[in-house]
Amino acid sequence: MQRNPATLDETLALVRALLDSGKPDDAMHVIRQCGIASNELRNAQGVCLLRRGEYEKAIELYRNLVLNSGAVTVKQQAPDVYRRNFATALLLSGNVHGCLSMLADLRAPQDGGAARIRHAVQRWKQSLTRWQRWRFALGSTGIKTPVTLDFPPGELPPQPEPTRAPSQAA
Repeated sequence: MQRNPATLDETLALVRALLDSGKPDDAMHVIRQCGIASNELRNAQGVCLLRRGEYEKAIELYRNLVLNSGAVTVKQQAPDVYRRNFATALLLSGNVHGCLSMLADLRAPQDGGAARIRHAVQRWKQSLTRWQRWRFALGSTGIKTPVTLDFPPGELPPQPEPTRAPSQAA
């Protein structure tokens, strides 16, 4: 059994390794046992939920992380990675319009993560019948064809580069 990581960075590194190994249950266990409260770990918990297929729980988590309390406005300080994960949770729960709305509110709407999600939506739209595409264009939320992703849902922020001491000239 691995020891509990002592710092936030160590915990996130272990969670990232477990998620990269396809072990969201183990990653969730590490998060719950570490005793550290942070938005970074709440985001990681949301990624675990997404990868476990618990989309409604992920929506609740990200709603509190991304949206202002009692409103449908986005917290300005919420990082784009949290917003993309919220958009992914909405998408996988069948709320394609909500997903696209969240993607439109990104600070960097053309980044790679957002582009992958938009590409999945485009593939989904192309798979619909003409009637379904028409209904979707009119705002229908009752289309039962699920969206599939060709990548693992959810993402963690990029891992910070380790700082190095400046090399000393001889």
